[in-house]
Amino acid sequence: PILVGTRSLIDSELIEQALRERGLSCAVLNAKHLSQEAEIVEQAGEVGHITVATNMAGRGTDILINASVERMGGLHVLVLEPHESSRVDWQLYGRAGRHGAPGVAQPYVSMEDDLLKRHLPRFMQSWLTVLKSSGVLRGTVLPVLLWLSQTLAQWRASAVRRSMRAREAQLRKQLSFAGEI
Repeated sequence: PILVGTRSLIDSELIEQALRERGLSCAVLNAKHLSQEAEIVEQAGEVGHITVATNMAGRGTDILINASVERMGGLHVLVLEPHESSRVDWQLYGRAGRHGAPGVAQPYVSMEDDLLKRHLPRFMQSWLTVLKSSGVLRGTVLPVLLWLSQTLAQWRASAVRRSMRAREAQLRKQLSFAGEI
């Protein structure tokens, strides 16, 4: 069985379409078909099943595998797009080898990934063009750039949350003349 992780609902549907065009059937966990999620997760660990999932779907439910799948190497997790939060990536990696069962987790990162484009400083983005042609990115530089872009994305998200909490506190103080809110 294969679990393919994506960042967005649209990407999960594009991957589903690409697999179907190649004659491969798959199930999609993207919070669009909530009534079917439990059944999809239940079947995701069976031989020959391909499941495409976004980070919002199927959380908190283990994908169980049987003895024949264990002998075949367990669940194979393919992360096709890194998430802004590395925690989400690690949760997805953790689906492989759950509870000591065998499994493989393999990330795939494109130098064209939106995460790198949105969160890396501009001068580093220009380096990508130079480094692409050198072949250095594959094993050494790309993981560092991915880590940096995820760290910056997480820092920005945290700054937004802090700002919102400060604004809420300010509003509570301004409206406190009316009594406790």
